[in-house]
Amino acid sequence: MRPTCLEVNITAIKENLQRVRERVKGKRIFAVVKADAYGMGSPAVTKALIEEGLKDFAVGPLEEAETLRNHGVRENILMLAPFMDSEIPDLIDISVTPTLIDYHRAKALNDFAYKKNLKVPVHVKVDSGMGRLGVDIKNAFPFIERLVGLRNIKIEGIYSHFPSADLPDEAFTRQQIAQFKELLECCQHLSLSPLTSHFANSGAIIAFPESHFDGVRPGIMLYGAYPSAFVQSQIQLSKVATLKTRILSIKEIQAGDGVSYGRTFIAKAKMKIAVLPIGYADGQSTLLSNRGIVSVCGRKVPVIGRVCMDYTMIDVTGLDEIDIGEEVILLGDGITEEDISRRTGLIPYEVLTSISKRVPRIYTY
Repeated sequence: MRPTCLEVNITAIKENLQRVRERVKGKRIFAVVKADAYGMGSPAVTKALIEEGLKDFAVGPLEEAETLRNHGVRENILMLAPFMDSEIPDLIDISVTPTLIDYHRAKALNDFAYKKNLKVPVHVKVDSGMGRLGVDIKNAFPFIERLVGLRNIKIEGIYSHFPSADLPDEAFTRQQIAQFKELLECCQHLSLSPLTSHFANSGAIIAFPESHFDGVRPGIMLYGAYPSAFVQSQIQLSKVATLKTRILSIKEIQAGDGVSYGRTFIAKAKMKIAVLPIGYADGQSTLLSNRGIVSVCGRKVPVIGRVCMDYTMIDVTGLDEIDIGEEVILLGDGITEEDISRRTGLIPYEVLTSISKRVPRIYTY
């Protein structure tokens, strides 16, 4: 096995789920396991959450749902990404609940379901300010009213998404919530019961309890990272991910010697460097070049030179006790996703999801 691995603490994920439950007090929870559960491995994470009694999961594109079904997951799966017409047979075949954002897709889905003598459950996505996907909230009620006329689909959910619930932009977020409430009040006249309304992502779960509605969609908070510094002080999460490797080589360099491509690091004196078998192909961003830190024997040491495709160099001058094979922690042991975010400008989501498939995942408890 490679000396580089990502340790995923399943117990920590379960603890974070409990913190969500404490916040939302009985609301329906759609655990967001898209992007391979934010890089943690969606089959293993989903099964761990099922052990905790969770019954609803949310993915991005259809292939993520297929992965879960192929691993024996039989619970409800909401597909957040809009489907293409060509995907309709497959999403129905594996019993995925699709998202509707326009009438064309709704009609295509309804027509296929009619031929199969089926009634397909759907959720409707409303754009209340994200400016990305969904029917504009100003036109949402007539759109939903029109969908009611399609007899082979059943509206089981209505949802929207926050662009800034994790930022000190409370006025805009509260405006979104108010508009969404108005829409739901209008929809009461359409006899859509039972209907699940859901809006809150991790930031809103933490900061806006009035946004919890019937259900919530926790994502990054399940994986032990915070959506922003604004909400970090409001909840304590258990850290899930530890990215580690082992020293591959140790060498001495002299004053004036360069390290790595572009010679962006020049030694000012004699020093000892170690080469790590992890690089940008593994998710170790080049933005950490000459600014990252890692932990060796409990000591924080700097990344030097440009991060390569397969290798990262670190300064181990003065660490006389270390040798080839010594464990090095790049994420964990006090180095958090938020620390890496501050050093690189990457958001914590990207720090986690960038850890590539060639890094083995090891599950701990």
